[in-house]
Amino acid sequence: MKFYPPQITKYFKDGNDKKFPFWFTSGRSQIIWQTGYNDRHLPEKVYTIPLPYIEMNPEDAKRLGIKSGNLVEVYNLEGSAIALVYVNDAPPPGMIYGIM
Repeated sequence: MKFYPPQITKYFKDGNDKKFPFWFTSGRSQIIWQTGYNDRHLPEKVYTIPLPYIEMNPEDAKRLGIKSGNLVEVYNLEGSAIALVYVNDAPPPGMIYGIM
């Protein structure tokens, strides 16, 4: 743990590793770049990606009873968001990829 900053190590303490079993990673899409701050005001962007979404591995989705198209709450100690789920094998088990 000595190489992780305090913002990360708090997730390994006090049972938080059980409470938050996924690593979350974010990235870009061809449609939304950077923060997407202005994109939510552009109809063609909202039409293409109407909601924040996550991609989840099929093994994790099956274990949790989640299917593509479900809405889920993604949360941690910092906050939460509601996101649309796409189940695919792009993220490995234990990892969630999201466009928020």
